Amino acid sequence: MFLIIDMQNDFVDQERGRMVVKGADRLVNGIIEKIKKYEQKKDLIFYTLDIHKKLPGDNRLVKEKKLGQELYPPLKGKLAKHISLEKYYYALSPKF
Repeated sequence: MFLIIDMQNDFVDQERGRMVVKGADRLVNGIIEKIKKYEQKKDLIFYTLDIHKKLPGDNRLVKEKKLGQELYPPLKGKLAKHISLEKYYYALSPKF
């Protein structure tokens, strides 16, 4: 099993991310390589989406917030067929 956590625009996009983690974009190529390996093994791949609706001082339009919560573009297509887990402030939803 491979679990990818919060690789969304708000955290990874070094120019536009609202809560950017410095250097997170440098992890992307390694993650893509791991995705390929786990797919070859037909192993499970999960990824989290941190859904942050109301943040203090976040005055972005709804469209901008939604873009920030989307997967970072190089990972979006690679994870499309895998299992997403939405979480709200550090908690996974009980959908499993």
